[in-house]
Amino acid sequence: VSTYFPGAVGVADNDGNLPVHTAATVLKGDVGVDVIYFLLDGAEHMVENGFRFRNKVKVQDADDETINTAGTLDEEDDTANCLTVRNDMGDTPLSLAIYARAGWQVIDALTCQASGLQGLDEQENTALHLLVGPDHKDPAAALAVLRKVPEAATLRNENGMLPIEVRSRCLLNSCVDFVCLKIFLHFCRLPVCIGFPVR
Repeated sequence: VSTYFPGAVGVADNDGNLPVHTAATVLKGDVGVDVIYFLLDGAEHMVENGFRFRNKVKVQDADDETINTAGTLDEEDDTANCLTVRNDMGDTPLSLAIYARAGWQVIDALTCQASGLQGLDEQENTALHLLVGPDHKDPAAALAVLRKVPEAATLRNENGMLPIEVRSRCLLNSCVDFVCLKIFLHFCRLPVCIGFPVR
């Protein structure tokens, strides 16, 4: 398909999913990594030829006090990076891979500077916050994100919490998690004071 229609990697489905969104959701392991790198290569060639990906942004209606689907307007925002494109549900390829438990290889392939530092949900949790949290815990994937984007360890979510604080709240009784916590602290050597905002 890509030989006859090289622009296919930039075509979204009815739900706003690019092919990389779909691959992140359904593929795992080496096959998933190969397909994702193939799609990213195609996307890079499109960007080199001037293509910009459409990114839907939810905007609060001026009359609404709370943001909800009915009270929002969709605005288009152009981006050169397909990994930061959100589908109609507000999910990026990286967030979909985390929710689908695609594994560290796929998450590593989808992590770049922009996607690794991007808030992925309404609490502005980054990939690292999600991967060390209780719902999507994956230490191998968390270390893959740290390896590519170590600055992610210093970002706070909407609640003012660092990824390490999210993890420490979840686990105080587990020996295995304590080891993961020590590795995490050693790896990122946080230049911030845990528990207090940086000024």
